[in-house]
Amino acid sequence: MSHTFILLCFYIDISVQQIIDVVVAVLAGGGVSVGVVTFLSKKLVEHRLAKDLEDKKRELLGSLEDKKGDLAKELEREKNQLQISLEDKKREHLGSLEDKKREHLGSLEDKKGDLAKELEREKNRLQISLETKKGDLQQILEKNKIEWKADADKILQEYLGAKSAEREYELEARKRLYHSIGSLRFELLVACKEIAERINNYGDYGWKKYTVGLGGYYGRNTLYKILHPIAIAELIERQIAYADFFVDEQGVQILKFQKASFTAFTDGGPILNHPNIDWDNQIEHLYSGTLKKLANKLVISDEKVASKERPMRFHEFDEFVKNPQSVGAFSPISDILEKFQVSKHTIFWVRLVCFGYICNEYVGILGSKVGFEKVLFDTRKLLKLSPDSHILSNIDQYTKKFEDLIKVTL
Repeated sequence: MSHTFILLCFYIDISVQQIIDVVVAVLAGGGVSVGVVTFLSKKLVEHRLAKDLEDKKRELLGSLEDKKGDLAKELEREKNQLQISLEDKKREHLGSLEDKKREHLGSLEDKKGDLAKELEREKNRLQISLETKKGDLQQILEKNKIEWKADADKILQEYLGAKSAEREYELEARKRLYHSIGSLRFELLVACKEIAERINNYGDYGWKKYTVGLGGYYGRNTLYKILHPIAIAELIERQIAYADFFVDEQGVQILKFQKASFTAFTDGGPILNHPNIDWDNQIEHLYSGTLKKLANKLVISDEKVASKERPMRFHEFDEFVKNPQSVGAFSPISDILEKFQVSKHTIFWVRLVCFGYICNEYVGILGSKVGFEKVLFDTRKLLKLSPDSHILSNIDQYTKKFEDLIKVTL
């Protein structure tokens, strides 16, 4: 019984430990207990079920492989069938497409032919219309051409007549201008250079050595040099009509020089409206009417010159101001110069520097063409002689204002 039992244990595939446990139980009990029988029965059933399950598994796997092979074959057959069907459909559609293409191409060619015929008819119609229009326009053009030529000839004759008259006027104006002021223009250049040199030299050393009152030669000569260019410009202006000036560039420059010179002595611009200026009294400025009157006092009659008038020469001026009866003739500018010092009459010094700069620039503008050279006129250096704080702090603005006066417009 015991040997049979052990073989049965091996048969039903229980573990060695379980067999040992069963043998111990049998030896201890002297026989097979109900528990052992139950355990062995359970194990026998489990073993049988496991074996059946394994057999079923192998059967199902074999069946699955067969099904898989069958499905693969079926899939390949279906694939081939679909490929054949697709090729058939493709050939069918391509054939249909070729038919439609031929159909549309035929229709297109028909339309193309119709449009070509229509285009040719329209072309012929437009050609006929164009020829008709061309003929009409040619007739109108010929008619207008005659009228236009007549108008153009009239305008041309009027233009040539006007130009001829203009040229004749300019020629006569130039003759009058040169006859009246030819020598005065040269004299103006000389006078401008002389006053530029005098003011420049006075700033260099003259203020330390000389007074400019009329009691001394240097003072009388300085007054003459200040008024001389202005007097020449005044004389030029009154000897010839304004219209004549504009036929000559130099004539226009003379008028600009005259305006800038008056601005230097009479206006607030050149002194930047200095806060200490006294506009009620002609102490460090002149009224424009006063300056014009003083300049014209330098003009005298002379039958020997073409214009019958000319500026005084210095020896004539010198004799004139020495005459007791001429005392005060050049007031108030003579009064200003009588007591003039750069350190005290700072505003009038700015005006003199401005006037000297204008005269020097005029020499450069028109004098270079006839051999004149400008003076080395250092505006900043001259202005710095003044102890006036307002002037010293605005040197750049003063020099800029002087430069603007050269660009003055009429």
